[in-house]
Amino acid sequence: MTTTLTLKTDLTASLISRLCHDVASPVGAIRLGLDVAFESKEPNILSAIEGSINKAIAVINVFRMISAKDDVTWQQIKEVIGEYAGSRGVQLSLDISVQQHGQLAKGVFILLAIMVGSSRKQCTFELHNVSKNQLCLDGTGEFFLSNGDLAGLLSPEASERSSKTALADYFLQYSQDIGLTFSFEETSSSRIKLLAFLA
Repeated sequence: MTTTLTLKTDLTASLISRLCHDVASPVGAIRLGLDVAFESKEPNILSAIEGSINKAIAVINVFRMISAKDDVTWQQIKEVIGEYAGSRGVQLSLDISVQQHGQLAKGVFILLAIMVGSSRKQCTFELHNVSKNQLCLDGTGEFFLSNGDLAGLLSPEASERSSKTALADYFLQYSQDIGLTFSFEETSSSRIKLLAFLA
């Protein structure tokens, strides 16, 4: 069964603003790099342009998967999140030992995008079943956000949101629409552990 998420106008605007912000930087770098490349034959410039193109494509693919009407598979998640992490210079190890996909997988994908976006240089995520409709997402690495920060960001009571938290807003609305509940376990600052349950 596929759930179609109807976005509120302010959330749609926030998501579009985030997408434009995340794509504008690499596209601007491409433009600047092309200007310089035409004047110089420096090989590093072409490699920087390629990196910017890959970053823009990775961001677009994340938002494309988030807004897709169809269910997503774990293989698609691994590919898109891996590409996204690589474009941000984050070394990612992702071990998924879960069979079912669909609505729960899409919710976890949004969470992974938020968590990879808050990673510094290296992170590892393990995803496994606790029960039929309950998953555990266990992440280790260097994160900009602590468990408390992440829990606050994903709290329905959080206010004063900006385009930087558009993914969190989207996750909250998606969770409500499909009946997804989640909780954080208290761990160290280098570990994020989350339990997700689909009613």
